[in-house]
Amino acid sequence: MQTSPNSRWLLALLPVAVALVAYADSLPGDFVYDDVVLVKRGIGLRDFDLHRIFLENYWSTERADRNYRPLTLLTYAINYRLGEGPCGFHVVNWILNAGVAFLAWLLLRRILASDVLAALGASLYAVLPVHTEAVSNIVGRAELLASLAILGAWILALKGLEGGRYGKERWLSAALAGAFTLLGLLSKENSVVVPLVLVVWGVTVRKKVPWKAAACSTLAVVAYLAVREIVLRGKINVVTFADNPLYFTDPFTRFLNALRLLGLSLAKIVFPVRLSADYSFNQIPVRGLGDPTLWITAFAVLAFLALVVWLSWRRAPIVALAVLFFLVASAPTSNLFFPVGTIFAERLAFTPSLGYPLFLCAVFLAPGLRGRLGPAWAVFGILVVVYGGQTWVRNQDWSSARSMYARMSIDAPFSSRSHLKDAESYVLEWQATPPGPSRNVLLEKAKEAVARSLEIYPESGNAMASLGEIMLYEGEYAEAVEQLARGGVFLTKQHSFQPSVFLLRGQCYLRLGKYTEAEADLRRYIENLAQRSAPPDARAFNFLGLALALQGRLDAALPEFSKATSLRRDLPDLWNNLAMCRLSLKDPAGAIEDWKRALEVAHHRMLDETEVTPARILSKMAGASTELARLRRAAADEEGARRADADAARYSAEAGRAAEKEKPTAPER
Repeated sequence: MQTSPNSRWLLALLPVAVALVAYADSLPGDFVYDDVVLVKRGIGLRDFDLHRIFLENYWSTERADRNYRPLTLLTYAINYRLGEGPCGFHVVNWILNAGVAFLAWLLLRRILASDVLAALGASLYAVLPVHTEAVSNIVGRAELLASLAILGAWILALKGLEGGRYGKERWLSAALAGAFTLLGLLSKENSVVVPLVLVVWGVTVRKKVPWKAAACSTLAVVAYLAVREIVLRGKINVVTFADNPLYFTDPFTRFLNALRLLGLSLAKIVFPVRLSADYSFNQIPVRGLGDPTLWITAFAVLAFLALVVWLSWRRAPIVALAVLFFLVASAPTSNLFFPVGTIFAERLAFTPSLGYPLFLCAVFLAPGLRGRLGPAWAVFGILVVVYGGQTWVRNQDWSSARSMYARMSIDAPFSSRSHLKDAESYVLEWQATPPGPSRNVLLEKAKEAVARSLEIYPESGNAMASLGEIMLYEGEYAEAVEQLARGGVFLTKQHSFQPSVFLLRGQCYLRLGKYTEAEADLRRYIENLAQRSAPPDARAFNFLGLALALQGRLDAALPEFSKATSLRRDLPDLWNNLAMCRLSLKDPAGAIEDWKRALEVAHHRMLDETEVTPARILSKMAGASTELARLRRAAADEEGARRADADAARYSAEAGRAAEKEKPTAPER
């Protein structure tokens, strides 16, 4: 069922076009979820730090892990060279996904010997809604790169079996397959499946196994593991109970539960109902050996997959290949043979899900349907439209932190983390809402969401810290300190301490008048960010400057305020604090210059975003000019004093006019 060359390339473009259209609405998306941790805050990637890219674990100091993925990190660093906004990162994911769709067509064409079925299968694969986490979420790029490598290595291995001298496999293709495998491993560890995939293909479809390609791919695996061990020697892999409760069970219990989850993965691929970015504790309850449902569901999944393979082994080997590919590609991340960092994630189905369109294509190769392309176009067309529409809608959930976090608690109602993220979305909305009754309701909703999170997982240090943050915003400073301290203890026990605890507690101490304690916590926060190679935080330097100034240490406070304004030049509050410090140090001229900068940025901000309004700034500038006039008279500079007096009068008049403009308009009766 091959076509003419012109038609063939039109068919090849079909899955590429489908992939580009299905994910076009992901391009305006923001940094969301893990994107913020790994990419947005990744100062080493922004600075193209080769040590960070090639000689550190994937998450660096943000998380304790033994993942080594330098190629993925390198792509992020290159992205930063092209621009710092999220759009460029989404564009790269968009293009990579289209590339995966194209390779899927090339591979299916070789397996099925049908250009049309290959185009239909690859198009279906390109729009599966379960892929949205891998494509629309920037850190899903590791899955895209690994999939490109796995499919590329497989294609090269099959090509190596064609046209070799005396029917022998070609070494060049085998070596290239090994190189693709190595590139895949440097992107994500699940590329380790390439050698086994090649053997399974040959045995299942009863064709010559590409042993040379399998050997070269195995050498690539060995080389990668050796380099990984050298680079990550001494590093530990910390998995929290919230991320993967299976990590803390015995191997047999984990194996049976993992079988259940294979069934869930298959169900999410075929019937993408209630997709979620989060399956952490307790969205998927871990069943014990005494629970009959564990045995029933595990046996049902195993029996179903085994039965399909057994029934199709002789008559429809491609059906058997589809099932076995799904199993082999899922194995490294399934928790079946060893525990991984997460209990379940939709992004992990990106490569294994190719088994689904391969299975459907094999159905249309059955004796009764072979050559009848009309029904195939109809079935695949309907599925592409239905799945594609759902993918388009799902992309919107990944468009911003607020949309994703609000969605998580709906999609994963039994997850402690999903409710915690829901609380975070309310806090984000509260921060963007002008003062008023509706604003206070948002904090109440955030508090309720945290309460639900703690109800599910009472030992969640993150939830305790979030509750402390909300208490800070509500003005309950003493209670917030206690809650933040408690959260810090649990986070330390769980090897997932968050430096933001120090920042929040430092702010509480400032409000409570405990300036020494505030200074200590703020310095700890700044040091922690530096240790994690995270971007410095202007707020921390500003609060540290306040803590020092309120202790009377103005000379020490001045450089901290200066650092804050160098990091965030768009916040009038920071310039105001710097100006006040200069004025207290008898430098009214410098203070006036800082207030001029504050005035510039204040005009570009809503008045309800800051207490430092233009009227207040101008009033302070008038006072500083009066002080400057006094100092110049004391120095016998009468001309300078007169200029300062004139400035004081001008600033005072402008302050009056600005105050009139800032008065709220009385509502009409």
